[in-house]
Amino acid sequence: MRRHVAHVLLCLAVSVLISTPERAEAQSEGQFALGLNIAALLTPDKGTTGQLSPGPLWRFGHGRDGWGWQFGLGWYSADLTQPLGDARAGFGELQVRPVLGGYGYSRRSGPLLATARLLTGYSFNSFTMLPTYDERYRAAFGAASVTSTVSNTLVLRPELSIWADLGRKVGMNVTVGYTVTRPAVTVDSSVGRDIRHIRADALALRVGAVYSLF
Repeated sequence: MRRHVAHVLLCLAVSVLISTPERAEAQSEGQFALGLNIAALLTPDKGTTGQLSPGPLWRFGHGRDGWGWQFGLGWYSADLTQPLGDARAGFGELQVRPVLGGYGYSRRSGPLLATARLLTGYSFNSFTMLPTYDERYRAAFGAASVTSTVSNTLVLRPELSIWADLGRKVGMNVTVGYTVTRPAVTVDSSVGRDIRHIRADALALRVGAVYSLF
């Protein structure tokens, strides 16, 4: 299902980019644009399943050819499973919210601007344990109380981003990137502390649009 969604998003993005008129470059205006993107995720770890995740999207100016500093967010969510007894069980939802900066190279062709970049930064993570996992954990280990926390982490992300000027105030973005991040979820209970190291890496296809505010 998630592979199908990613395929649909990619086809939609490619069709819009191909049909972008040459005159759109001259029509674009504004120095700050804000909008929303949708990310379809593929995760390499069997215990992590990416969700279809919305997130904020912004754009400063319209870019230029050459090397330069780059910034980004790229938030996403994932469903986790973990061993419990002799089997695996649904563990909870992990939310990864990185703030990123780095360096990259941009090249413009008509209304399109392509940028290859390497970003790094810090992610402010959150985790919500499933009630069913809480109940099964109590039953399996005889715990009277169960709480969970997740660590914030460093993030590394290489990515390719393409902006298309669709009009005077509207821009579209398609980004493909691979996020590397390894948070730890800690389960504290009356019987002790249990630390689970999560491989939350994700290959993300993001498609979004922004509107120029000023």
